[in-house]
Amino acid sequence: MNGVKLVHRDDIEVLASADIKATGDEAGGKISGGLTVNRAELNLNAALPPSVASVEVENDPGRKEEPAETAPAYPMTLDLYLDVPGQAFVRGRGLDSEWAGRLDVKGTADQPIVTGSLNAVRGQLDLVGKSFDIKSSSVSFGGGVSLNIAGVHTTDDLTVTAEVVGVASKPEIRLSSVPALPRDEVLSRVLFGTGKGNLGPLEAAQLAAAAAELSGATGNGPG
Repeated sequence: MNGVKLVHRDDIEVLASADIKATGDEAGGKISGGLTVNRAELNLNAALPPSVASVEVENDPGRKEEPAETAPAYPMTLDLYLDVPGQAFVRGRGLDSEWAGRLDVKGTADQPIVTGSLNAVRGQLDLVGKSFDIKSSSVSFGGGVSLNIAGVHTTDDLTVTAEVVGVASKPEIRLSSVPALPRDEVLSRVLFGTGKGNLGPLEAAQLAAAAAELSGATGNGPG
């Protein structure tokens, strides 16, 4: 296969070429081989869980429903690997980045198990109006998508690291600095180039809004 769209969802798209083999009989089958990802897009904004309405349902005790008869699914096991040489992009929530790595796909066709990781090739994380250069970072697959992304912003007297960690649907943002300072002081130095005690009323309000954004109090997350 050449240039086949393997996944097409709101949160992730994968375009790949493959050299794979399918074997089987009446009892079941197996798909094995390797795939090269030509391009992939992971949209962190679309990965957020949707709001689902709750509907009350009442069963009529006098009504008997016959169970639907369905044929059992044809069992198909997977033994695949995905080579990602690049062109795998993770975007959204202030992040614009490219990744490379390898993923393994096991399990069955109806319940695939994806494991492995992608490592950062390049990228930037926009946070509180500033750009952080992506350094040693990874996106891991296995029971979900987990983020371990670090961006660095350097001023004349401070090196600030912003980390995005946790599951893609609900990442946590951590802020640290060298030399070590409290988070509000770090934000003040990054945003205004001065300490928190030197801020005027308007700047103090902007600092509070930035702190709330990092804490998720605005409901919008970073970016």
